[in-house]
Amino acid sequence: CAERLTEKLRRLVLGSCLSLREKDNYRLQLVSAHGIRIMYQDGIVKLELPFLLPHRKNKYTDYIYLPCYTALQDWCLEREEKGETIPSFKRATLCFIHCYDKSQPKVRIRDHDNIEEKQVVDALGTFFLSSDNGLYLSTYHTTKLEERDRTMLFLMNQNDFPLWLLESGWATSGIEKGAAV
Repeated sequence: CAERLTEKLRRLVLGSCLSLREKDNYRLQLVSAHGIRIMYQDGIVKLELPFLLPHRKNKYTDYIYLPCYTALQDWCLEREEKGETIPSFKRATLCFIHCYDKSQPKVRIRDHDNIEEKQVVDALGTFFLSSDNGLYLSTYHTTKLEERDRTMLFLMNQNDFPLWLLESGWATSGIEKGAAV
């Protein structure tokens, strides 16, 4: 409820009270406040979100889309200004790594099919994908226990995914069923 109210207030202020320069400054602060990090190395885009993605039945997810979209847009503009290429994928795999705080109860860990991924896929798709339909984008989910909650996303060419998965160790870093009780 608080997130919904905050987002509505943001839209009201942005739409009616701020100049163009103030809006740009606000956008930069929004990305910084959310702590979203974007990296690109060896043909892989890595997006790190310092929070877990919400449940898919959560009807309000704009608080994820706007900061992600803004961060990606700013990152692409910065690369363009520096003359660096902006990655583009015709057939891609998007790997979701859901990292849960290991000091918290394990019952918090959700089934992967109950996690909202649409907002993040739409934001990434705008900048890097020719299409996000099933012919062009595959998704992979895994869960890991760590020191804090966060979500890491890795976007790469589909052909690169099997080797990346093997070399990264994410395929074997999941949680055994008996350990999550």
